[in-house]
Amino acid sequence: MIVINNTRGRIEDYTLEKNGNVTLFGNNKANLSLLKDSKTLNNITKTAKVVKIVPKEKDFLYIRNRAVSAGNVIEHKGGSVELVPIEEYYNDFAKYSQVCRNANLNGDFFSHEELLKTYKTFIGKSVFVDHVDENVEDARGIILDAIYNTNGYFVELLEAIDKKAFPQLASGIEKRYVTDTSMGCHCEYAICSICGHEARTNDDVCEHILNYKGLTYNGLPVFEDNRGVEFFEDSLVTEGADPDAKILERVASKQNRSNVFVPKYYHKEDNVYRNEKNQRTFNGKIQSLSDKLSNLPWS
Repeated sequence: MIVINNTRGRIEDYTLEKNGNVTLFGNNKANLSLLKDSKTLNNITKTAKVVKIVPKEKDFLYIRNRAVSAGNVIEHKGGSVELVPIEEYYNDFAKYSQVCRNANLNGDFFSHEELLKTYKTFIGKSVFVDHVDENVEDARGIILDAIYNTNGYFVELLEAIDKKAFPQLASGIEKRYVTDTSMGCHCEYAICSICGHEARTNDDVCEHILNYKGLTYNGLPVFEDNRGVEFFEDSLVTEGADPDAKILERVASKQNRSNVFVPKYYHKEDNVYRNEKNQRTFNGKIQSLSDKLSNLPWS
């Protein structure tokens, strides 16, 4: 199995109600049960004598971001886009590779057809910083929902960032210092854009991918067309490989919809948010919501 950590955004309108619920206006309903069930965020729901404890809105920062874009798409001046079916794209690769988005800066390509089948695998996965994703304890949040934007041919995510646990990161997002995102995925195999070789392990790549990935070969872009994709995380990064993978807005409250978050792209060489420690503490120890609940009189 091949593992890729890389990057190359319209979600329906979300509104945060005063009770902390998120309402999604559209066909896709945000699965907020992911918050209370998430081991990542250490949240639980517990009921006793009709008392119910759930994560409060003030503990989370809700953002939407563009995660990954289809490569077989032409972006025209004026903002319109044109989809090129993947078979047509490869039948005249010399032509379309000069006008389409193609791969991201890491040389990884995702077709419209593949993203349409796999974008929902984002839902329920964790949000990290700089792909430090080996330990769930390092998660900064959770992906609540994903849609495939057929107007722009890209995947958009709705994410909840635990701002109580990671206030420095949340502040960086709100102040527009943090703008870039980067997804991580597994894929069953990857196809070389030059020779069509199918690689199923990192050791099985052809000479084009080994020596020219992300560059050109005889004037044609060299990339891996990833197939059988499963997304397993999304990361907040200093600068991603996909120039369009950005935080699109901080979800505004219902009474403050005019303050839509439009980032000014700002980057630092060192990501100061990578080593931020979990601030959900009690007497110097990490405190989960379940620990707090166990100390309540009615527990």
